[in-house]
Amino acid sequence: MDPRRVENEASGSEAFEAAMAAGREAGRKGRFAVAEEQYRAALQAAEAFGPEDPRRVASLLELGRNFGCERRFAEAEPLFQQALRIQESAVGPDHPDLARLLEQAGWFYSNQGKAAEGVPLVRRALAIYEKAFGMDHPERFRCLSSLAGLLSNAGQPAEAEAILDQVLLVQQQAVGQDGYRVVDNLQLLARFCAKQQKLPEAEALLRRALVMQEQSLGPDNGAVARPLEQLAELYSQFQGKHAEVEPLYWRILAIREKEQGPEHRNVAGTLGTLGGILSSQGRYAEAEPLLLRSVAIRERVAPSHLYEMSNLANSLNGLADFYARQRRYAEAEPLYQRAIAVREQAQGPDHPWLVGILDGYIDLLEVTQRPDEAARLRARSREILAKHGSPDWWRPGKTGG
Repeated sequence: MDPRRVENEASGSEAFEAAMAAGREAGRKGRFAVAEEQYRAALQAAEAFGPEDPRRVASLLELGRNFGCERRFAEAEPLFQQALRIQESAVGPDHPDLARLLEQAGWFYSNQGKAAEGVPLVRRALAIYEKAFGMDHPERFRCLSSLAGLLSNAGQPAEAEAILDQVLLVQQQAVGQDGYRVVDNLQLLARFCAKQQKLPEAEALLRRALVMQEQSLGPDNGAVARPLEQLAELYSQFQGKHAEVEPLYWRILAIREKEQGPEHRNVAGTLGTLGGILSSQGRYAEAEPLLLRSVAIRERVAPSHLYEMSNLANSLNGLADFYARQRRYAEAEPLYQRAIAVREQAQGPDHPWLVGILDGYIDLLEVTQRPDEAARLRARSREILAKHGSPDWWRPGKTGG
């Protein structure tokens, strides 16, 4: 081979890897415009490797995911479709590598609220795994779990539950009662049961998952926090067992502080939730330091990632609501204003998640006899809703976390 060609290919490969790494780093920090520039550079470098080179697929996928983070789904979709075409041409229609990409594409549709369009893609991926590996391979059961999640998002919980029942039975026979995939699927099945108002069944599944985690990992392991959290959510949202909820969250907080440290973002979320629980019982003096601590942690971690800025907006809004409920309007107002500014910085001036914050601030303005300001913000809220519609999925809960 021509030495100059080898040298050029090596140089192009280094440029590709450098651009991909820079894109991922920028995306992690929420700098999506910079990430887009880097992924486009990686894609341009990948073009030199040939029409079916896997690096073309990788750069297309990363650019598509970057667009997805900005909710630019119309621009992301053709990139996923192009990646699928290249992959199928390169490896054939029955290769597991194509199946993995089909799964990713299926969840891309689900993440934009179009799960029904993603289901056929994951069904095709499942058929590929079955043909390539047989009916008893772990990859098939993993894909079945993925399909169940997508079916649930597509409004087909009964089929999803039937699939998970099948997966759980096989997994327990294969790996025993302590298999981590069994725990994952128990939790997933519990969510389906809760959606169908099968609350005793959901509780039993979560308690079983909790016992399995405690027995295999220990009662203070960080992984135990997740089934505890799901159980607490089940009690609070579906069963009204409020007395059982608070001690679960205190235990979750202790586990996370020990496992992840007192300044971790997950600790901030748990503090906010606990503060909201105490506040709902009128225990304001106990709730306030928890909510303030949650905001303080969010303030420290928010600059690291766009997602954390969104969480900071939630925490600021939760603290503002907390003060507003006590008629401490002078303390609530700057928090609402800051929450709006952070949300705008994180997601833009027309994002539908702004509406929840605007609603609280509008109420404050009306109570404090400022109808003109309230009317202006109400008009803005209506404009945002008119642009995006008003589905329930985008409105974040008004909690401290």
